[in-house]
Amino acid sequence: MAFKDWFPGALWDFSVLVVVFLQWLILSLAIDAAGGDMGARKGASLYLGLSTLTVNAYQMYISLRWIGKPTAPPESLLGLFCEIINLTQGWGTAFCAARTWSLPAPNPFHDASFLHQNADSIFEMGLVQAGVGWTAAIPTTFSERLVAWMAAYVGGIFAMNMFLISIVLSKRGYWEREDYLAVPTSARGVEWSVSLK
Repeated sequence: MAFKDWFPGALWDFSVLVVVFLQWLILSLAIDAAGGDMGARKGASLYLGLSTLTVNAYQMYISLRWIGKPTAPPESLLGLFCEIINLTQGWGTAFCAARTWSLPAPNPFHDASFLHQNADSIFEMGLVQAGVGWTAAIPTTFSERLVAWMAAYVGGIFAMNMFLISIVLSKRGYWEREDYLAVPTSARGVEWSVSLK
């Protein structure tokens, strides 16, 4: 498979990753520069969590539509890695929002800058999504636990392990495509089929 076949998809995934990263980085810096009052942090954290998870849901929807279709565009390791990092940013910004909204005012979490809060939350959700565990504060509120559960099971087990690694790598990896497309449909065995209309 030629470079030109898989590069556009990888470039798109990398571009989305950079835009999402710059969004939470610049907004966090702006909130901190403006004084970082609690109202601004709550509004910004809610916006970041929802917008980043929406981008991830859209990317996942697009990927799911290609399951079982021999004409699916090829996927690269770079593209998959970018999708995994985007999932981490999504769960991290959602975790920061859950902490900002649910932790009581005297909690030490609120003493850090908004940039530090987002960066820590993204780092911690990356570890949860990868199945490593915690490095800092254990979630205590319902919303924190809900986001952590979603990061572990939806982001980690379903999206990363079952979908991205098992299905996408074995069906849409550019290194698999030429052999897979050369085999007649009747000889391929069981085909995955998901209809999302």
